[in-house]
Amino acid sequence: MNRILAIETTTKVCSVAVFENGNCLHSEESNNLDYDAAENLNPFIVQVLAKAGWELSSLSAIAVSMGPGSYTGLRIGVASAKGLCYALNIPLIAVNPLAAMLLMLDKKRGGLDSAKTYMPMLDARRREVFSQSFNANHNAIDEVDARILEDNDPLLANDEIHFFGPGADKFKDELVGNNTLGIYPSAIFMGQIAQEKLQAKDFSDLAYFEPFYLKDFIAIKAKPKFNRRNT
Repeated sequence: MNRILAIETTTKVCSVAVFENGNCLHSEESNNLDYDAAENLNPFIVQVLAKAGWELSSLSAIAVSMGPGSYTGLRIGVASAKGLCYALNIPLIAVNPLAAMLLMLDKKRGGLDSAKTYMPMLDARRREVFSQSFNANHNAIDEVDARILEDNDPLLANDEIHFFGPGADKFKDELVGNNTLGIYPSAIFMGQIAQEKLQAKDFSDLAYFEPFYLKDFIAIKAKPKFNRRNT
């Protein structure tokens, strides 16, 4: 019997789910307007384990979203996952959130069109997105990439591509068609990928695994405050 705890903190959604032999039993998810993984992740883990009636010691592996995505969110999710794996002496499984979003789309649409290319997008601020292309069989066509979309970018008018994900949602007014709104990274759809990796023993090295940021973290400095002097 395989029991997997899945953690997703790639975006503003903090999501946790537990799977038994690939089947999602329970989940907890928050989609607030601000990043809240630091506050919600550990309580969510406790809640889903309690609902399942599981002890931590009964887990077979921990699955975590590997990125790209929010720098802080990924650090929180991966640090928690690695800490649990070290303590429990169980393997760590890294899951591509873009591939997991394709599974959500497939589920919600009841199948994919073999004539289409599918491009999940994550918001990378302003007009930049993290994206990757897949065929209808869930096979990756290219590598994960960060791309800046210009105003009225011809890519968004390509009717052979189906766009979806938080990155696509922000361009909804420019998308000509072939798009689905409301698809996002969720632990609920990490189970199939995690189960396949568990069976194949495709594990990440606990000592060296780091989130896939794709871009360097850039800290924004606060504007200096000016003190008024009494005259």
